Amino acid sequence: MGRDYPRIDELIEGKKFDHCFRILTAIDKVDGAPAQYVSRNLEKWAGGQYNLSPSYLEPQKAQFVDIETRGLAKKNQIWLVGSAHINAKGLVIEQFLARDPLEEGSIMRAFFSVTEQRPYWVSFNGETFDESRLLARATAHILTTNPCKKHIDIFGIYRAKAKGKGLQSVSLRELERVIFPEFKRTNHIDGRDIPAAYQRYIDGGDPHPVKNAIDHNTYDLVTLAALYLKVLQEAP
Repeated sequence: MGRDYPRIDELIEGKKFDHCFRILTAIDKVDGAPAQYVSRNLEKWAGGQYNLSPSYLEPQKAQFVDIETRGLAKKNQIWLVGSAHINAKGLVIEQFLARDPLEEGSIMRAFFSVTEQRPYWVSFNGETFDESRLLARATAHILTTNPCKKHIDIFGIYRAKAKGKGLQSVSLRELERVIFPEFKRTNHIDGRDIPAAYQRYIDGGDPHPVKNAIDHNTYDLVTLAALYLKVLQEAP
């Protein structure tokens, strides 16, 4: 769909609870430096062979992961699972949206179905947060999951590099400021406000903050992919 999403209230039309809503975003539909950086590097990858450090992965085997939840506890539901992968044409973003909390099981099934061929996860603080929440919520729905064979946490890598890179903190926003200074997000919503935005939506309130949260998740995935490329460039 690119970035011109329909209204959230339009997304809930049709059969509910059996199917989640899937949003596909092509990398060239996202503005900003990380998207351009990823696009330029992916051109070199198409059909290529990779000779990387054994500590890392071939890009086409990686599953980029970023989730949005209704709170920080493991018991809190996941309402959006953002995933991305690389193919011969570039970076493809898939977002699985629970139009209603009862669709959480559907987005779990949809996400784990796309990880079957890419069991290597790349995230930002996902070893602590995203992976444990996904597994906990899948267990709550009695779902069989594909175990993550290897998890590359970009947060941990850049935390070790923080002093050398002049970072004031280790966050995606700070990494964007230092590494991609020309990148400016649009439709910005702070991550702390996302659970409340979804709650207002399901309570029948304004759907626009949820649209902004979907954009927020998209930008996080693009930045994550760009940072992963930087890690590969700097690998010994």
